[in-house]
Amino acid sequence: MLGLDSHTTDIFAETRDFVRASNLLEVQLTVQTPFPGTPLYERLQKSDRLLTNRYWDRCTLFDVNYMPLNMSVEELESGFRWLAGEVYNDQEFTRRKRHYMDLTRQRTQRLRDVEFLKCG
Repeated sequence: MLGLDSHTTDIFAETRDFVRASNLLEVQLTVQTPFPGTPLYERLQKSDRLLTNRYWDRCTLFDVNYMPLNMSVEELESGFRWLAGEVYNDQEFTRRKRHYMDLTRQRTQRLRDVEFLKCG
C-alpha cells in the first residue's frame, strides 16, 4: 500500500527493489484509500486532506483521493504509475514466474526423493 503518511517519493524505488528481492509471484500494488465511514477517512477529513467529500467513484485502491503528507498528489499518482510499470511488465512477471517454477520443481524433486527413500 502506497501513500502512507510516512512515505516519501523514495517508497516507489524501495517497493520495486523489495518486490524484486522477495521473488513474490503475485504482487498487488494499491494506494491508501480513505473509505467513507472509516477512521482513516475521519482523520483525513478533520485535517482537511480529502480532495472532495463525495468521491465513492474514486475509492478504487488505485486513485488518489486525499492529499498525502510527504509528497504531492501528482507525485503519488506518477510514482504509482511508474512502479506499476516496473512491477507488472512482461519481463518482471516472467522472471518471478520462472523463480516460482524453479521452486515448484525443487519441491517436487524433494518429494520424489523422500518417496524413493521410503520405498528403498
